[in-house]
Amino acid sequence: MQCCSTNARTNAVIQYPVLGEIAALQTDPVSSRVAATFVGTDPFTSTQSGLNAIELNFGSLPNSGSNLSRSTFIDNNTFAALESPTVSSVINRQVSGQQLTTTLPLPTSANNSNFAPQLAMVTSNTVPGAANSLLPAGVSFCQCQYLQWGYWTGKVDSPATTTSGFAGATTSDIAQINTWIAGQPTVTMPTTGTASYNGAAIGTVFNNGASYLAAGGFNNTFNFGTNTGTVTISNFDGNSLSGTVGGSGNIYTGSITGGNKAGSVLGQFFGPGAVETGGAFAFHAVSGPNYLASGIFAGR
Repeated sequence: MQCCSTNARTNAVIQYPVLGEIAALQTDPVSSRVAATFVGTDPFTSTQSGLNAIELNFGSLPNSGSNLSRSTFIDNNTFAALESPTVSSVINRQVSGQQLTTTLPLPTSANNSNFAPQLAMVTSNTVPGAANSLLPAGVSFCQCQYLQWGYWTGKVDSPATTTSGFAGATTSDIAQINTWIAGQPTVTMPTTGTASYNGAAIGTVFNNGASYLAAGGFNNTFNFGTNTGTVTISNFDGNSLSGTVGGSGNIYTGSITGGNKAGSVLGQFFGPGAVETGGAFAFHAVSGPNYLASGIFAGR
């Protein structure tokens, strides 16, 4: 995820990445509804952005207390959702030296409805081929069976002071085109052998004032006996980074470096026998012009 924050008191605009994960994504074909929760943190620039954690909620399922679904489900590859009418989004940030957790208004609330989040998410299949031109030669997006990825966008307002709430100045966090990934987590992990996964990475870049989407290659060679592996994101906007990851259950994490860039990855295995993998990455320039990138990867 990639966001920018604008403080109404100072008009300061701060670009920052968010290393996110899918906390939950559920579909209900009978009612044609979708519900999702995205959570994330700022891994590099929290002292500037003030963001500690954010939770964004989309859509709703039947029996959730509202007839407003704000979502649609066509099939497992094609669905979309707007901000949830039943579950509030939450943002935790540092405001005036204090940690302030704000439960945001629902779009159906009579109070402060103007400050309800404005969110939208779609699967990549909803706009097929939209990012193919971003891929370097020889790289293609994963034709995965047990995971799905897509795009999301949004605007979230939160109080800019600890005392005035939404009656005073607000900070606006705005995400333009960002990416998400979700799937069916592997239940029984392999305990021996090595697997190599290949696919693509896609995400948002902030490059010294310019913001755009970029894509590159993804590879993960993982040893299930030692629960360690090597992840590489290659030719992503001209950058190639790699590093060692370690696993616990079906989750793995690690750091990646390359050139003057450094960052981290958070991945998970999906499907029976860990046949597929996907996750989130974020990296930034440790020297030179300001550069931030964050997004998702998937392979099989």
